Amino acid sequence: MKKTITYIKITLLIMLANAMVQAQTGDVQAGCTPLEVNFNAPVQAKYYWDFNDGAVSIDQNPKHVFTKAGNFTVTLYQSQGGAKVGTLTIRVFADPVIEIKSTPKSGCSPLSVNFEPIIKSDTAIKINSYKWSFGDGNSSAEKN
Repeated sequence: MKKTITYIKITLLIMLANAMVQAQTGDVQAGCTPLEVNFNAPVQAKYYWDFNDGAVSIDQNPKHVFTKAGNFTVTLYQSQGGAKVGTLTIRVFADPVIEIKSTPKSGCSPLSVNFEPIIKSDTAIKINSYKWSFGDGNSSAEKN
């Protein structure tokens, strides 16, 4: 009898481990507003997604657009009011606020001006490049 109980416990643990591997996914976990995410769910009889922003879906693989900044815990249930299958967190960043500082602000022609970007954004947003267009056909990829 003791061996049978041990065998059942091992089998249940294996079944739970396999179920966890088949959890829902999203093709994007973080980005700026508006952020479109394509979700995928494991095969089950019914679906009920709660995006934690007031919207829900009963599709197996819904597409959802997050229009406000914040952290959203998206939950998949077996059905409306059913057991929770799992969650994933989607992080939506506010749009960066960009100001341009110019030195000097005025002067005689020809005038050489230094432009400096002042960017206020979430620390998780990394700026990889710059592209300045001066409106006279000239441009630059330098930060300043």
